[in-house]
Amino acid sequence: FGLAVVVLLGTGGTRVHLGPLGISLFRLTNPLQGLFFFAALRVLTARPGAGLESRLVRFYARQGMAPRHASASVLSALRSGIWLGAGFGTVLGLVDALRVLTSGYHPGPSWLDGLALLLLSVLAGWLLGAALAATFSLAALGIARLLLGGRPGRYALGRWTVAFLLALSPLPVHWSTGTAAPGRLLFLAALSLLVAGGVFLLAPAVILRARRGSWGLAIGSGGALALTVGLLATGAVGPAFRSGAQSPGTHPNLLLVSVSGLRADVLSLHRSRAEPTPNFDALAYRGVHFRAAQTTSTSAVAAAASLLTGLYPASHRQEEPVRGWRPPSLPGVLASHGYATAAFVSWRRFDGQRSGLADYFQFYDDLTTLQDWLDRATVGRVWVSVSHVPARRTRPARQTVERFRRWLGRNSGGPWCAWVELAGPVRPIPRPLERQSREGDPAPIPLPPRWASPQQRRQPLNAWLRGYQAQVLEADRALGEMWELLRVRGELHRTVVVLVAEHGICLGEGGVWFEVGAALPEGVLHVPWIVAGPGVDPGGRVAGPASLVDVTPTLLGLIGLASERGCEGEDLSRYLVDARSIPRDPQSGPVFSESVPSPVTGKRLYAARFGPWKLVRHPDGTERFYIIEEVEREVLSFRGRQERLRRQISDMLGDWLARR
Repeated sequence: FGLAVVVLLGTGGTRVHLGPLGISLFRLTNPLQGLFFFAALRVLTARPGAGLESRLVRFYARQGMAPRHASASVLSALRSGIWLGAGFGTVLGLVDALRVLTSGYHPGPSWLDGLALLLLSVLAGWLLGAALAATFSLAALGIARLLLGGRPGRYALGRWTVAFLLALSPLPVHWSTGTAAPGRLLFLAALSLLVAGGVFLLAPAVILRARRGSWGLAIGSGGALALTVGLLATGAVGPAFRSGAQSPGTHPNLLLVSVSGLRADVLSLHRSRAEPTPNFDALAYRGVHFRAAQTTSTSAVAAAASLLTGLYPASHRQEEPVRGWRPPSLPGVLASHGYATAAFVSWRRFDGQRSGLADYFQFYDDLTTLQDWLDRATVGRVWVSVSHVPARRTRPARQTVERFRRWLGRNSGGPWCAWVELAGPVRPIPRPLERQSREGDPAPIPLPPRWASPQQRRQPLNAWLRGYQAQVLEADRALGEMWELLRVRGELHRTVVVLVAEHGICLGEGGVWFEVGAALPEGVLHVPWIVAGPGVDPGGRVAGPASLVDVTPTLLGLIGLASERGCEGEDLSRYLVDARSIPRDPQSGPVFSESVPSPVTGKRLYAARFGPWKLVRHPDGTERFYIIEEVEREVLSFRGRQERLRRQISDMLGDWLARR
């Protein structure tokens, strides 16, 4: 037992060297299983009346719990099983909850969620342990009566129950092979064992002494237990807000607003008959509009990481992260220059822990709730399984803006960078028919001549389209609220405001509705990108393809800061300063995009955009060539210049893929 502890503490549960002999424990998924299994054998093979067991027997006998040689009955087996199981379950619940609370999750739980996680995990462990141990005790009593022809001793039955619980204890405990994890896990287990042991050993004595009139011990022990448990509970919970260094400076603030699922052609900037988006339009009139911006990926997380790092997905590897490594990012560079950085996201897909995007910011506000914290705990997950309450997919834009408002009110006055993600358009809700009839026909949305899927047939298509348009207008109003907030605070004149989207969604392209789809249509790849603020030429329009990887170097160039390492995107800040005098070549490029992997083959589609031309390469090597003018049109026959362009863009795409 002692050697097992030394191995775990000294090697992190991975490898131990005994002279020239190396013993690898890497394939043990949970080394605690072996430790507790041998502890259970030790309990079973212990000589009756010796060691710790004899002391416990004498202790309980002195309290009048049971004589030393009392026989077990159904009632005593049930009572002892519940008591022992509750004790072990309490320890497991404490260890599991403390593991989650001390695992360095970013963002961490609020003190209220942390306390609730602690209490609910302990309660779940208490109930599960009591139920399992009581069932085992009754079963063991029945088997002993059947095989031995008599009733076993009460303490012998308790010893069997303890061995059973020891063997099961490590199963729900999460194990990590990190070198620091075993020491922390054993420390938490020992601390929880001391607390639970104090409760379950002293509580009977407190109750019985109180019944006999010895109130001094009862009150003193009860107060000590309450103090210990209270200190443990409050000490395990940390603050949710973590602020970085903030110092006033001459650099402007940065408000980066992304609207997931927002197609560029839905904005009235592109079409006169579109539904009015007054705040989006006003931002464009006050700043510069990149008219042909392209996303890097139809995966929202990968596209957001490209937005924040200036790298293509193969370089930032946000969907397949390398442990302990994060690329340089826009928030990171700004934080190193005294900015306070924060993110406020509305879509569950941007969960800070699962997506890893929280690592880029000092403060990250997402949809993580108590239900998510319980789901991260093994024992606490029982409540999630029982409740059957689905987690929210998105948060209303007004709630996300309110979180941003509160954070901004706590800012000490130094420069700040905030990413506010609004997710309404990516999850449209069909509007009721009577409301749709009052609001009119949603014809302004550009609809390719495709038929609706079965899901849309169950709801009239106009209701879904009106729901999408309503979410776009809600995002437009949210931008207006943030604009007004900055004006009231007197910060509008020194704040750069950026509007982008991670990707659009299909509105009938390829027969797909309200999803990104498997292909790479222009409605998904073409995203809005507008920049307004100090130093930006109002009313500018920039032609030619741009990419989300250009956002980070462009904003750093506008602010006057340089990235520590080179970005894969281009610094286009010169067009922000004087878009009219420095026109951009419409034949610029190339910029590249990729699809999400196929759920069947795991392969992707890749696209290269060069001027108005786009080439899409499929996993089997076939290529399709498009020209994008008012609409996207596939070029089926090539001759002369078109064939040379197709080959040139195909070579560009091949070179880019070879460098990945």
